[in-house]
Amino acid sequence: MEDQQGKATAYDERIYRERKDKEYGTARISLRCLQFQPDDSPARDVKEVKKLKRVIKTEDVYRLADNERHVVAKISRSQLEQALRDSGISLQDLNSKGLPPKLIIDPSRPLRCLDGKSRLQVGEEILSGGEDWWAVDLLDDSKEPAPQNQLQAQIGRAHV
Repeated sequence: MEDQQGKATAYDERIYRERKDKEYGTARISLRCLQFQPDDSPARDVKEVKKLKRVIKTEDVYRLADNERHVVAKISRSQLEQALRDSGISLQDLNSKGLPPKLIIDPSRPLRCLDGKSRLQVGEEILSGGEDWWAVDLLDDSKEPAPQNQLQAQIGRAHV
């Protein structure tokens, strides 16, 4: 049993290191600047989306408090550099311990999200004005995530 747990821990640590190697950091990004490809991450059924909406409204599920509720998106280095300039922040700000900064993304070049389609659908329905953003973990799009990372993201984000 201990050997299995040791293998699982080593696997978790490897996945964590691989993801951190590809990750720029976290930012608050407008929902209108986030998209999915038609064949990406199919939305949950209507019942599941309604349940998620109810949970977010009644239980105050926070977009920032729990990393598992963040959305993962890919961004090119050039698009990131432009967004950092437009936002007046640095790459280091995306990894600060405080509140993730707002990152201004050109809406004509939305980021491709790898997960969180249901969360974003609900966000579009219930968030408005200056609050229509989500916390996004930004990955370097030049580095293809290992299949294990995609699976890990899906498993880790399976609930709300």
